[in-house]
Amino acid sequence: MPHLKQLPSALISPTLIFAFIWHLGIPYNTREPSTKSAIALTTSMKNLALYAIVLATTSGLVFGTMPAASALSWNWSYSGTGIAANGTFTTNDTPNDLGFYLITGITGTRNGEIITGLQAAGTPMPGNEPFDVDDLISLNTQQLTGKGFAYSTSEGNYSSPFSASFLPKPGYLEIFSAPTRPGFENLGLEDSELPISFSATMITVP
Repeated sequence: MPHLKQLPSALISPTLIFAFIWHLGIPYNTREPSTKSAIALTTSMKNLALYAIVLATTSGLVFGTMPAASALSWNWSYSGTGIAANGTFTTNDTPNDLGFYLITGITGTRNGEIITGLQAAGTPMPGNEPFDVDDLISLNTQQLTGKGFAYSTSEGNYSSPFSASFLPKPGYLEIFSAPTRPGFENLGLEDSELPISFSATMITVP
């Protein structure tokens, strides 16, 4: 008899359950019962029902597949003139209608500075107000949106890579801000907006 744990739940039939119960040695009387044997048969049927309930309840654990991951992991990196950043993303496991996943966590470094946090979607990076980020990433040819994502670093700086489809040759830009003064119109000499090459690959495949 095959081991039940090797069979998918779709193949669990009443016949298989009866065979399993027989294999366990549970008595089952198929003859016309007397009063005494009827009691024994009733008890056996109760036992049978109990085992069937147990099997049905645990079939998802014994026969089912592992649940899908609720989060995905990615490697990402980008570089440009005087810029080198890389790390990992955590995203949700279901893309939107355009194929974009929501970034929920980030780790890594930028020019040796440790990344300390992800800018929340729907809020602007300090130093680039009032432009909100959306924290979306995709496996599409264009992996970021025009809003991009942003993060803070251990030195108190902020960076935001985004897709720049408005350029004569569409690509990616990074805004870097050391936010001593709020607002994108007040970018100082220490701030920059430079072209970058960006890529991200999924580690955990849904």
